[in-house]
Amino acid sequence: MGQTLSEPITAKQSSSLQNKSVKVGSSSMQGWRISMEDAHTHILTLAEDKDAAFFAVYDGHGGAKIASHVSKHLHKTLVRRPEYKQGNYEEAFVKSFLECDEAMRKDETLKDEMSGSTAITALYRNNKLFVGNIGDSRCIACCSGLAEALSIDHKP
Repeated sequence: MGQTLSEPITAKQSSSLQNKSVKVGSSSMQGWRISMEDAHTHILTLAEDKDAAFFAVYDGHGGAKIASHVSKHLHKTLVRRPEYKQGNYEEAFVKSFLECDEAMRKDETLKDEMSGSTAITALYRNNKLFVGNIGDSRCIACCSGLAEALSIDHKP
């Protein structure tokens, strides 16, 4: 699991954003890790698709570098995919995860990185929510007061 602190760092960093369609909040806490390894993205209006919002949490495993990189690039990869342009968002998520992974393997600053990241992502477009995940990050929705799973753990 890597090195841990003798006591968790419980200070939280929180933020919230909203526009006419969406209100989102996020909060992060370092916990037992030596340094913060997680990252998140919340974009209320994608520059490449004004009808879409994108949200994600990246759980760094063994370091922050990969989670940080993916938080800045995965959404851009997603909207560039031909599957996205065709409205096949499920396939666009799968292909964008793979494309991002391949790009990091070739990137001189990342290719030897021993850390990794899980991801839980949500695309909100035309009043519909599309969720994609990799690893054991989970997404749930509260529907009429009941928790509904929107993702299934992805195990090796």
